[in-house]
Order: sequence, then C-alpha cells, then structure tokens
Amino acid sequence: MRYFDLDEDLDKTGYSATNEDPAILRGWVSELMPRRTLAIAGGGESIYLGVLPVSGRVAAVDWSYRACFITFLKGILLEKYGPDIKHLIRDSGKFIRVLKKQVSDVPDDLVRNAGYTTNMGGGEFFPYDYMVDVWTDTPDDFLGKASEKLDDLTIFHMNFVDIQNPLGYDFAYTSNARTDNLARLVKLGGHVFSSGSTRDENLCLRRQQQNRPGGWIYSLYERVE
Repeated sequence: MRYFDLDEDLDKTGYSATNEDPAILRGWVSELMPRRTLAIAGGGESIYLGVLPVSGRVAAVDWSYRACFITFLKGILLEKYGPDIKHLIRDSGKFIRVLKKQVSDVPDDLVRNAGYTTNMGGGEFFPYDYMVDVWTDTPDDFLGKASEKLDDLTIFHMNFVDIQNPLGYDFAYTSNARTDNLARLVKLGGHVFSSGSTRDENLCLRRQQQNRPGGWIYSLYERVE
C-alpha cells in the first residue's frame, strides 16, 4: 500500500466512510475481473469491500485528505486482522482504540494534512454504525483476499476531475460524481460503475440496480467509442 500527494490544496473535510452498498459493486466487478481499476477512495469501503480483491491493481483517488487518511488506516487494520476485523468492528470502543493506535503507521504528512489529533473523539473521524453492517456482511474469503492484495493498492490525494488516463484503466468506480466526461477514465471496452448520472455519449448502459427503495441507483456502463 502506497500513498502519493498530487494536489497540495489543503482540504480536511470529506467522507470517512462510503455510504453506498459495496455488495453490488463487488458482485459486478467479480464478473469483470479488471486488470487495472481506478476508484474514488471515499472512506475505503468501496476499495476493500468492493474492487481490490477482484482487480489486478487499484488506484484509489480522493480530493479529501481525510478520506485518504481513513482509507490508509483501514488498510493497516485489514492487513493486521484480515477477516477477524469483523469481530473487532462489532465493539465500537475497542475498534476506535485500535484505530487510534495504528495512526502511527500512517505517513506523517497524511496524518497532519488530514487534521487528525490524538485528542479527537472517535465520532469525529470514524463513523461507526454504517461500517458495522457493510464490513460484517462481507464474506470472510473476500476480506482475506483484500488483506493479501494491499501491495496492489496505491492511494492518491488529487481531484478526481483532474485525472488523465495514461494507463488505460479497465474499470472505474466513480461513486456519485456528476460529470459527462467519464468515458475518458477507461479504455475502449472498459466499464464505469456509477451511483450518479452521466450523459456521456461514449458510454453505453449495460446494467442498473437500486440497492433498496429510495436508495442509490447503480449503473454499469461500457465505453463503446
């Protein structure tokens, strides 16, 4: 697991958990098995519970230092505990204490830029209730694969809209980013998974599903031009 800061604009806000449904994401990505994946980091759930175990290499990007910090920190816990992270996360007090102890393993500049301090309460950085459901609902073998593939993950602090595509990604998870220029992120025949909306003429809708009534509507597009 590596981290690079490619945008020095200081932003300490952002998500420390992904409030989407990684189960749908991992199901669709598992069918595609992309070699190169680009994904918004969010707070790490879509990375570790969605794309990393079934992708070759993953570039996780986010404009938020906080999101990058939390994603890195959860990766450290996943490496240490593997599938047993489920047992840890069920005890909110213990989970927060363990998270705080592992902060020393996060790059110093990322900790500083995220605005983390040791006297912060857990709720200020670690939303708990949502995380219990999505982590404990993830199959053990998937969590095990995620813990084994951390060397294939690179986290970038940068603005998503500034991403160019020199590597030819096979798959991109764009969360609810609303832009009409998503096709540029993947090569011809590549796929984009979105919980937002797009009118990109180079993308063809292949699949769509709502996770629950009134919830996110997920769309899978293929780049056709």
